[in-house]
Amino acid sequence: MNIEIKPAINRFITRLSEKSFIGSTVYHRRMLLKSMSKYQGQVLVYQMGKVGSTAVWKSLQRFAPHLAVHHVHMLTETGIRRFESFVRESFRRELVSSAQRKLISRHLVTVKYLKRLLDQANNERRWKVVSIVREPMGRNISSFFEILDLQMDYGLQKKLDEIGSDQVMNELHDLFLNHYPDHHVPLTFFDVEIKEALGVDVYAQPFPKQDGYCIYNHRNVQLLVLRLEDLNRCVGRAMEEFLGLKGFQLEKANVGTEKIYSEIYRRFQKQIRLPRDYVEEMYQSKYTTHFYSEDEIRSFMKNG
Repeated sequence: MNIEIKPAINRFITRLSEKSFIGSTVYHRRMLLKSMSKYQGQVLVYQMGKVGSTAVWKSLQRFAPHLAVHHVHMLTETGIRRFESFVRESFRRELVSSAQRKLISRHLVTVKYLKRLLDQANNERRWKVVSIVREPMGRNISSFFEILDLQMDYGLQKKLDEIGSDQVMNELHDLFLNHYPDHHVPLTFFDVEIKEALGVDVYAQPFPKQDGYCIYNHRNVQLLVLRLEDLNRCVGRAMEEFLGLKGFQLEKANVGTEKIYSEIYRRFQKQIRLPRDYVEEMYQSKYTTHFYSEDEIRSFMKNG
């Protein structure tokens, strides 16, 4: 009888996880804790969104199957609280698909689990963390398209069908400049998230721009920061130095120009004309000038 009951309970919990925030939390916490026992250690891929992290995360999973590789965007109390509000709201309203809801629910459980580990008293656990930077305007445009339907409720495909691409382009230009909420994320992420959660101040030492990556050591944290623009040429060397992974290669994943919005995304990139004060704020920021050379910044501004 027990053999028959157990699958029935599992099916009930799975169904409950699709309909209820609490059920989803219980289910994904259970699955996370169950999976952790098979790993010898863990690595965090911890960064702002839309910087090429999915490719790094998937590649690490393939090249380091003995490690639990967690892919997270926030580990501070403020960031987690804000994200939890969005996840809870997704169960109250049809904000996302069931597949997307599953992903964000699992993400929430993971960041809460990691936050608890980080906050443990006398925590001597060694943390290996990978983060990625990207020039800010390209990141913001990519992020804008990622949340356009998910969080801004635009309905891109429906709009294209109803009013055509030219009018959509006009609306997108206004939405990006005046309603997109995350323009400053790349400029503040390493202070607001990395420094607060891990205690690592990446601005305390120069970034070796010619290398394309840097390894920072702070107490029990070792942080690898890579530049997206240099991933193909330096990620193998960086991962061998950081994790001892020989022959590491990057898998392509989550490329914006290959998604459903690819045509309008490419057109937006080419046609967008941004105010000079916005461009200067992005490219003269502490973030950009720390990770990119003057020549690289001039090139970004010219193309932007």
